[in-house]
Amino acid sequence: MVDETIAEEVATHVRAILPPHLMAPEEALASLGPYVLPFLPAPADVDSVTAERVARLICEIGGPEAIPFARRYALHESVSVRSQFAMSGSRFPAEEYAREVLAGMRPAETHLIVTGVEQMRHLRELSAVESLGLLFESCDGAQLRPFLPGVDFRRLLILSNNALDELSFLRELPQLNQLGLSGCSALKDLSGLRESSVEELRMDVGRLTHADLSPIHQMPKLTGLRLSYGESPLAQQLPTAHPEVESLIVECDKPIDFSSLPEWSSLRFLTLSFGSCAWSGWTSSRSVTPYCPPPSAASPSATA
Repeated sequence: MVDETIAEEVATHVRAILPPHLMAPEEALASLGPYVLPFLPAPADVDSVTAERVARLICEIGGPEAIPFARRYALHESVSVRSQFAMSGSRFPAEEYAREVLAGMRPAETHLIVTGVEQMRHLRELSAVESLGLLFESCDGAQLRPFLPGVDFRRLLILSNNALDELSFLRELPQLNQLGLSGCSALKDLSGLRESSVEELRMDVGRLTHADLSPIHQMPKLTGLRLSYGESPLAQQLPTAHPEVESLIVECDKPIDFSSLPEWSSLRFLTLSFGSCAWSGWTSSRSVTPYCPPPSAASPSATA
């Protein structure tokens, strides 16, 4: 048993380096584990910058002991503070965290990150999730579908998923209007896009062919499209022109066929990015001005 004098001396030193600051980074404090939690300041006693540091520390410690402290800080008015908890669910027991922390958090401008099926099970307890990111490798559409009815998010980003091969689960999300698909190496069947309500689509093209991309042309509400072709070994070209798309962003590391560009009749804004060069502009005049910045330029972009 630790002598009371020594215990108080340790507590005094801990109080002296709280809240976290540059001389006492969160990593060092987190090494103390749950012991440090009772010494944390109340959210009302610190500014938003310090509150964000405290929030990161709470998430780094994680576990059931940290949930009461997470609950208090998750109500903070700062988006940066709330975002720490929206992105850190994997650090806490899933059911209790969803009920005690996420369910009471203001959803505005926060992006909830889910990294496993156990977290997915509790999505329905979160009545007002607006933006959801799925970051786990081995979950396909059939595994996702049971968890989606009853949830009400508007934005969905699926990252680094090597099992997702089709998108039929989108019919369970009639309120979805923004979709991002990045690093989904197995994705081949895009037919689920045809019945979706998605208005803005961002996706990696990868090894998808022109035929594979054909469902994009049939998306009923699409107005914004961003395609990243990367270094695909396939000969690439734009999808069949969509009659309602007003904004098109194309990123590529190898040449692709842009000959169908004049067929995008509703286009108002266009950005074409190829390596260190970018073409960007309003298309009412049916023309864009190319710009290739010098090597020292900080940002490869231009506006016509």
